[in-house]
Amino acid sequence: MKDIAKILLYFLGTVLLGAILAPLLFWAGQFVADHGVATFLKTADFHRFFDRGILIAAIVLLWPLSRSLNIRKISDFGLKPNAQWKRDLLIGLAVAIVSSLVLTACAALLHAWRMPPHSRWIRLLAILPTAAVVATLEEMLFRGAIQGIVQRSTSRTVTVIFVAALFAIVHFLKPPQQDIPAETIGWLSGFALIPQTLWQFENPVTLLGGFTTLFVVALILGFARLKTLSLWLPAGLHAGWIIGKTIGTTGWTKSGRHGSAHLPWFGADLLTGLCPVLILLATGALLVWWLERRAPATKLSA
Repeated sequence: MKDIAKILLYFLGTVLLGAILAPLLFWAGQFVADHGVATFLKTADFHRFFDRGILIAAIVLLWPLSRSLNIRKISDFGLKPNAQWKRDLLIGLAVAIVSSLVLTACAALLHAWRMPPHSRWIRLLAILPTAAVVATLEEMLFRGAIQGIVQRSTSRTVTVIFVAALFAIVHFLKPPQQDIPAETIGWLSGFALIPQTLWQFENPVTLLGGFTTLFVVALILGFARLKTLSLWLPAGLHAGWIIGKTIGTTGWTKSGRHGSAHLPWFGADLLTGLCPVLILLATGALLVWWLERRAPATKLSA
């Protein structure tokens, strides 16, 4: 329980430090964009810098958290070298992308998604490095560090469920997209966004559908880490789902954005509704079947 309390305190510190970093990142983005570097940052919403500030804070505070828990090396997290890491990574990518395409096809049949123009497909290439970086960092944080820490104090089942719930809550706490004038951004702007991160909890449909989807995703990632004792398979799955989500969002129609138009199969986006949950459950069942039949993780260790 002391370890879990430290983790919860760690997340509180992450939010506070992220709120401090958000305006600094915003001003830095404006500066480099004004000098002709990464000009897309000029029009980026402030909430994106808030999200990145949270991620940076999570990574920075991970070191003192690990020290407070007497963790000195990677093996203390319960991770082992994986001799078949390439296979696990590629299988994770393939499974996630295929399941995302099936989900997108279901949305297309309900006229909630349509093929985006060629110009948008070219822009999608930019998501590839982002997917790789975000998937790697988040898997290192949630499945690597936090799952490794929690499982020292409780059972594997409770650990996977707890970390999955934590992952879903953190990803569900997002400020709404809104245009905030650059001249109004100040040192306290990040803190002003914190209460707004609760807005999705006010909508029962979004809460039930969107949170459930994130929770099932995290359960699958946690189980993949548990069975392989490495992060390659969950990282591949995570990156593939980021790519799939981007494709789904790019082609999402106006009728799809109308939250009640395609209930109960879809809500206001690709990740909300019964359809994504059912496809994820089928994907998870397939992975469980494969992981139970592959060579034990200890035999894959270098």
